[in-house]
Amino acid sequence: MTDSFFLAGRFGAATRLSPKALRLYAEQGLLVPAHVDPVTGYRYYAAEQAGRARLSQGCGNWACRSPESPA
Repeated sequence: MTDSFFLAGRFGAATRLSPKALRLYAEQGLLVPAHVDPVTGYRYYAAEQAGRARLSQGCGNWACRSPESPA
């Protein structure tokens, strides 16, 4: 991976999102990792996703979903 990608832990620390929150947002389609390693399952996020991470964090309620995610 290049320098513009971060492991979930590092990305979460930079955006103040817990690993649990990152998993939840990925499951809901709010913040999907840019890449998932098929062998290790490690989740990588792009630096450009930080803004979306902050928006997802600000959402803070179960009614907030992306248009693509099922109700």
